[in-house]
Amino acid sequence: MQNLLTGNGGRLFVHRSCVNLIREFFSYLWDPKAQARGEDAVIKENDHALDALRYALFTIWHLLRKTAAREEKRREGKGGWI
Repeated sequence: MQNLLTGNGGRLFVHRSCVNLIREFFSYLWDPKAQARGEDAVIKENDHALDALRYALFTIWHLLRKTAAREEKRREGKGGWI
């Protein structure tokens, strides 16, 4: 599983046809007021494609972790896919 997450050196490749995602990467802004308070917060505008990417990555990460845990249990003889 770790190899799947870091197989590209930790880099994410985005196809050039994903124009909205690319545009949003360059328009992503941090909230200066939150930064002054020592908080990490973004300005939530025009970020639908980035949100979709985040949800997809977290879903894949969760499924990979779940699959790895099941495989570990199977190898230890402590259960299968239930």
